[in-house]
Amino acid sequence: MGHWRAPRCAVVDGDGSISYTRDEGRTITPTAVRQRPVQYIFTVVPLPRANTMRGVDSCGSLQVSADAGCSWTAFGQVKGLDAPRLTGGHDDQAYLWDQNGLALYRVDGRQVTPLPAIAKDDTSSIGVAALAVNRYLPWHVRAVLSDGTIRDSYDTGRSWNHSTGLGKPGDVVNAFSVAVSPVNPQVVWAQGINIAENDAHAPSEGRHIYRSTDGGRTFRVAVDHKPGQVTLVNGALLAPSPTDENVLYFIFGTSFARYGTDLFRFDARHNELSVQHNSHDGIKSISFNPGEEKVMYLGFAAELG
Repeated sequence: MGHWRAPRCAVVDGDGSISYTRDEGRTITPTAVRQRPVQYIFTVVPLPRANTMRGVDSCGSLQVSADAGCSWTAFGQVKGLDAPRLTGGHDDQAYLWDQNGLALYRVDGRQVTPLPAIAKDDTSSIGVAALAVNRYLPWHVRAVLSDGTIRDSYDTGRSWNHSTGLGKPGDVVNAFSVAVSPVNPQVVWAQGINIAENDAHAPSEGRHIYRSTDGGRTFRVAVDHKPGQVTLVNGALLAPSPTDENVLYFIFGTSFARYGTDLFRFDARHNELSVQHNSHDGIKSISFNPGEEKVMYLGFAAELG
């Protein structure tokens, strides 16, 4: 299948919704056209097949790149999804799913195949909160469901088995985003809100990014919300570095007053926070080139013309 390489283009061809940076957002490769509103790229994912990528936007429109992200082509649309997400599978395969919804599809090349909804019991189905593929056994797919239970498929999503649950139905967890370091699975990042601090009108409003170094058993505050300096919103995009377990990228973006987007970099080893600003209305997806991990792919939001 060959090896992944870094993109070699000075301009990204496509609809303007996806690009890349080599320097953590200080400069972003220009696109051939300007992204048209309203569009949100929810996932940009590199696949195991060398230099092959998929993307999906908020309308379920799918895009493909076969040259490490230098050019993008639309190839289909799945309608009726509220929050479309993509998870990479084997070779050029991916899974398209609706976060907290019932819809689930397998994408083989440019062919989109519906998969059965995951059953909650004999009479009803349940939404998918997260989906992952075993990198060593790519036909093994794991889904975390909206009620905190887990299902496993060993036939690329055609059937599902019950597994151990995460928590109990009805548990209230005020964490809105969670990401595990690909370097060290014991390092877990989470963004959430401390209700007691929020009720007490703490300067941080109770909003923090937390870090765990014991697989999620305990967490400590890593980054505080600081109005005017660091803005943490519920569901902030978290992107752990693919090479350094201490580094996390996260986003704040808004079209209000044409503010643009802050791309933050936090280094837990040195307790250092830096930021790069750009004019996009938002960044909804961050992924990394498997062959040249300094290359960061960005999926943009466009809300204003």
